[in-house]
This record gives sequence, C-alpha cells and structure tokens, in this order.
Amino acid sequence: MCLRNLADPVMTPVPGSEGADYVRFSPSGQSIAWSTSDGIRRASVSGGAVERVVNTSRLNGLTWIDESHIAFVSGTELWSVRTNGADKRQVVRLPPEFLVLLGPSAVPGGTHILVALSKDIGNPDSSHVAVVSLRDGKLTDLGVRGVGPRYVAPGLLAVVRADAAIHIMPFSLRSRSVTGPDTTAFTTVTGSSSGYAFSENGTAIYLSGDSRADQVIIAVDSNGVEHPFAPVGRAYREPRISPDGKHVVVRIGPGATNGDLWVQDVVSGSLSRLTRDGMSIRGEWTRDGKRIVFVDRPTADTEIVYSQPWDGSAGPTELVRSRKPYEYYQLGLGPPGGWTIVRSGQSASNELLIAPTDSLAQTKLFVHGSPSTMSPRISPNGHLVAYSSNETGRLEVYIRPLPGPGAMLPVSIEGGTEPMWSRDGTQLYYRGPTRMMVASIVERPEPAVVRRDSLFVDRYRRYSQHSSYDVFANGQLLMTRNRSERTGIFVVTNWDTGRAKTGER
Repeated sequence: MCLRNLADPVMTPVPGSEGADYVRFSPSGQSIAWSTSDGIRRASVSGGAVERVVNTSRLNGLTWIDESHIAFVSGTELWSVRTNGADKRQVVRLPPEFLVLLGPSAVPGGTHILVALSKDIGNPDSSHVAVVSLRDGKLTDLGVRGVGPRYVAPGLLAVVRADAAIHIMPFSLRSRSVTGPDTTAFTTVTGSSSGYAFSENGTAIYLSGDSRADQVIIAVDSNGVEHPFAPVGRAYREPRISPDGKHVVVRIGPGATNGDLWVQDVVSGSLSRLTRDGMSIRGEWTRDGKRIVFVDRPTADTEIVYSQPWDGSAGPTELVRSRKPYEYYQLGLGPPGGWTIVRSGQSASNELLIAPTDSLAQTKLFVHGSPSTMSPRISPNGHLVAYSSNETGRLEVYIRPLPGPGAMLPVSIEGGTEPMWSRDGTQLYYRGPTRMMVASIVERPEPAVVRRDSLFVDRYRRYSQHSSYDVFANGQLLMTRNRSERTGIFVVTNWDTGRAKTGER
C-alpha cells in the first residue's frame, strides 16, 4: 500500500502494509486502517508504527465508525471494536436467507452502518442493501439492489450494480427507507464494494476498469496474444485447469477468503456450480482429474479441507478439520503416494509444511519462511516444490527438493512471484516485476535453472498470495483480465446532485 498527496505525483509506501485490502481513512483523514489475511491493522498517515487492531478471519470489509471505533464484517457477522482492540462486540448476524455479508460503510454520526446482503457474491444485482443500528443491532432491508453502499450528504444513498455504474437515490435515515427513484451518477466503475468514495463536500472518486467483480478469463500465448475463453464478467479467481485440459475450476467471489467453486467446460464455456456456502476457496484438481480438493471456513475458528467429484455427482468428503484458522491456508497437491505442500499462516513467519497426499493431517515442518513465503506448487512428478519468498527483502521464486533436505535454488532474478509448473515439469512460469517469465528446469544431476525467458508484458498483474493463473499443456496461460479497458482513478468535483432529490437525514 502506498500514500500519495493529490498535489504530489510521488507515492510513499506504508511499511508493513504488504497485501493490504479494504484500505480506509479515518473521518479526520489522519489514520488509515486496512485488512490483512488474519486481521485489521492501523497506522498514522504521518508515519510511525503499524498497530494491530484485531485478529480475525474471513474479512469482507471494514469502515471507521468514528476516530476511535471500527466496524468490520467477519464471515457472516458484523462487529465493532475500538482502534486499540478493546470492546469488541458482535452487532448483527447475516439473515439465513442470504449467503454473505459485504461492504460495511458507516453513516456519519456513528449510529448506523450500511451493508450489502448477498445471495450470489458473483452478481452484484443479487445483493440487497440494508442499514444496521449500532445501538440495538436492528437490521432493515432497504429493498435496494447493489453492493458497496455509501451515504452521501445530504440525504442520498449510493450503490454499485452489475451495469458497472454508481446509482444515487434519496434516503431517509430517520425512517430507514429509500424515498425516491435512483439516477445513474457515473458509469464504467469497477462494480466492486471498494471502488469508489464520496467526501463530505460531495467530491466523488472512483476506480474505473479494474474490478474484482468484472473480469473475463482469457488464454494468452507466449507472445502475449489473447484468445477468447470465457467472456462472462464475474469475480473470477484462481483458475485451475483439469489434467485432461477439458475443464477449469474457478472461484467466483469478491474477496480473498470467500466465494464458491464453479467448473467451466473449456469447449462450450458452460459453467456449473460445485459449492454453495460462500466460503469455498482455492480449488485444486487431484492428479487423476476425478476430484477437486478445496478449503472451506464454515466458522471463524474452523478450517476444513474437502474433496469432491468435479461433476458434483456426490457431496464433499472431509479430508482434514482444523480448529486453527489459516493452518491450511494454501495447498499444493502432490501425486498419490507422494507429498503435498501446505502453507500455514499460523505464525508471524509463514511456514511451509509437507504431508502425505493421502493423509493431509500428518503435517511436518518443511520451511520456516519469511512473513511473505507463499504460493507453493509441487512439480508434476512430485520431486520439487516451487514457492515465492522475500528472504532477501524482495519477493523471489525458489525451488527445493522434496521431501528434503536439499539446497534452496533461486529461480527468479530481480523479483518473482506466483510460480506455476508446465504440465511436463520442465518449465516453471512466474511473474517478474513487469513481465511474465519462464525458466527451464532440470533435476539431474541436481536441480538447476538452465535458461530464463521473458514472455510478454504482464498487463494482468494483481498482487496475489495464491497463484492466480494456470498453464495449458500447449504453453498458453489461463489468466483473468478486466472486462473494461478504460482504467484509472477519476475525481469528480461538480457532479449533478440535483437529479436526485435528497431525503431526510
């Protein structure tokens, strides 16, 4: 995360904020809060130490209530907490007819929170906007479609819908109701709950064309030429190609730790839903292509690894259950009878564990890595593991032999993330600082990099702790790309509020 004064083109990194999500300024603008993989942090804009606000999992958004209180969504619950971590309390739980609670946004005055109640997190128009009282936890469904609700003074409600536009309508907090029709304020916005904001003086700022909820999947050859694959704008994440190349499992969901798994036919493009709980992530194919293994977090303190037939012909089979959140944060599946790699986020420094593929509960330490050790992938024959780590202060890609011991072999030069093996295991793809790269690997007489090639400018890059693309047998890369080509951050100071009659405060 970086800070930038609007009058200054230079961006200043915020130390300790790598991988930050849901970044929010306090009402005074003097502090920032953001989410991490295991909680919420805060810091002063003028510098100083990063402070831990709360440890929690399955974050789906946060908002400042006032200078000393923050509200956040964890799983299916809305919570409030003081910025020093004290007085944490549950405000409301998601109604049972909905799957996911999203996008909290405080109404000025510190008495109410706007949220989105979602039935299908890949489709903003399936979500309803509601207002929650912080005093008594009463939740009122406003009957408004959309996500990312914002209160706009004086007396307006803004939401984002699947048409990639911000819609404005009059809103009365006193009666907790929308009091008139909506109008379209801005178009070509991201469609996400975090992609826009309004200041107290009415200035609007929004992000265009870089949406988690407005993406297509494309195939890209080694020259960077794009080929159509799945021209359906949804929140695609983590595509994984089946061993026979005929199907792809993807997660559809807006956040880092929520969504459902869908299976797409490579030829027809048809999608079929595999999971329905809104918390199924990081699907991986077994080596025989018959099943998909994935991680599910049904509660804040429970993590379950399931295996399920890819065609949904049977329900999921539980492989391992943990009462430690993020113990099985990432899985790199190995062959039957071999090893599987597990990234655990249980400590300040991430650990890579190995376990027999046939018995995932029997883990043992493989690498005690840096805080940014991530994206482990097992080679097709199960002999090597590739991963990225910032051991040197910069993320690089490394290889180690399985099950160890063995030397750590640097693969990337000048930076590298998200390694992915070719189908035959002779090449390792990864993201360099600006380009997609591929390294040729030999195992004997000892593991070595014999060649590195630059492929194409990586226009698809987004920070990810889990490899966000995959490789076909012919070398094409399966990647996500924003549907809108009009990208950038736009500031509008004189937009027309007169088209929307304001409601009562």
